[in-house]
Amino acid sequence: AEAAPKGRLSAPVRMQFCCRCIASIDDADDACVSTTTRILECSQEPALPMKRISVPTDRPPAALQPQRRRFTAVIERAHESEPLGMRTEAFQTSKIFIASFSDGEGPVARFNLAASPQRRIVPGDYIVAVDGQTDLLEMKQLMLVSDACELTLQRAEETCLVVEKVGGSLGVTVKYDAHGTSLTISEVQPGGSMLAACASVRDGDRIVSVNGLRGCATELLEELSSSERPELVISRCA
Repeated sequence: AEAAPKGRLSAPVRMQFCCRCIASIDDADDACVSTTTRILECSQEPALPMKRISVPTDRPPAALQPQRRRFTAVIERAHESEPLGMRTEAFQTSKIFIASFSDGEGPVARFNLAASPQRRIVPGDYIVAVDGQTDLLEMKQLMLVSDACELTLQRAEETCLVVEKVGGSLGVTVKYDAHGTSLTISEVQPGGSMLAACASVRDGDRIVSVNGLRGCATELLEELSSSERPELVISRCA
């Protein structure tokens, strides 16, 4: 088979799955790319614990429910080499998705201690600008080197839906980060199962829960590929 170009890898697993392993903002220099013909394992860190939640399936999935909550947060490092204290994903998207928090204290943890509950940063939020810059590379660079930076954050919109696979296919191509907690939809196939379940799903949306499970992206992929009628929670930055 013809080798895929570096950085654009694909692997069919009942559906078409592509994987690019990218470290978090705090570990951006350690980025790597890998491929396989079966489901990948998280090899660089232990898998994040999977949590089962109650997924309501009676909500009409025709459109993602709007929240439109945007706020700013000034994040200050105690010293220039201090990690921000969060793992992020920004694969094939112009927004930075906050996947999880690192253990211990850090700039984000300190900000949350002082902030009101309505203004605390939580996993699942999107960073849409850093110091007013919206270019993805500039945002990443500012977060890496700035002693203090102002983050503009957007709460996620989420929708719940049940997808009936046709011929074992979900009708989408997904990509994900090795340390991530979501599957990014990079292509929605016309006439596929996903569009039949929710006509508003589009490229860049993220699958953050499968059958009530949240956690390591590779485990979400396993659950997704083994279920013929998966219950999904899809996140979007409006």
